[in-house]
Amino acid sequence: MKKLIFAVFFLVFISGCATKSQFTYDPIVAPETTGTIVAVMTPVVDSRQDEKEIDKFYENDPAQEVQLILLKELMSTGLFKEVVAVENISDEPDAEFFIEPTMYKLEWMVPGHDAMVTKAFVTSMLTGGVGGVIYGSTKTDVFGETNLHLKITEAKTGNVLLEKNYTGKHQEKMAKISCDTPGTRTMMVGKSLKFAVEEIKNDLGELLGDQNTKLTMQQKQLTNQPDGKYVCAKLKRENKLRWVTQVRVAAGYREPLEGK
Repeated sequence: MKKLIFAVFFLVFISGCATKSQFTYDPIVAPETTGTIVAVMTPVVDSRQDEKEIDKFYENDPAQEVQLILLKELMSTGLFKEVVAVENISDEPDAEFFIEPTMYKLEWMVPGHDAMVTKAFVTSMLTGGVGGVIYGSTKTDVFGETNLHLKITEAKTGNVLLEKNYTGKHQEKMAKISCDTPGTRTMMVGKSLKFAVEEIKNDLGELLGDQNTKLTMQQKQLTNQPDGKYVCAKLKRENKLRWVTQVRVAAGYREPLEGK
């Protein structure tokens, strides 16, 4: 009976090598509004070096999965009317921006994992499996890390508006017996990818976003003044946002609304 317990435990402990899992990622929320920007995105360039061991735990190509996630996440910002996946940036002549992603890292990590597996095996052998089960139920640190590079070019001028590396990291404590299953590996990678993507979205919001939110609050305050009216126009030229605000003074409104 002890031998059976040991055998079952050890098979579970190392079962991460036996099955595959889908790419795990948090649900993407659809935007409330759609923007006006049309962009194209080339396929994710997989530039990982010797860190592709994680791939054997996925049912599909991770680079293709990241591609689909990026397309959906970019649309979720509400900045874009359309983000088209193309093989070459010349395939979509009407695009305003070219987006070129590169993937440098998708990694799951448990420090000292090999030593942990060895200890679980020895403990199980010495105790007939009972000690191994107890050891496997204790917690260990599990890490996920993603590194992406994003380049955004304005189609009309060829000017590079953004070129930056984005790193996402996630850490959790898990039972040793479940820290290296395919589901755990893909979950940790997916959560780290989410952090990198959120940083990308924040930068896109600053670079391409409608800066009207801050100005609208100022305008609302102004309209509450009985002596002031405004006219606001946004100009978008030469890769940067310029704001021109005109204030019509009806009766003694001294300070014009300042724009950036």
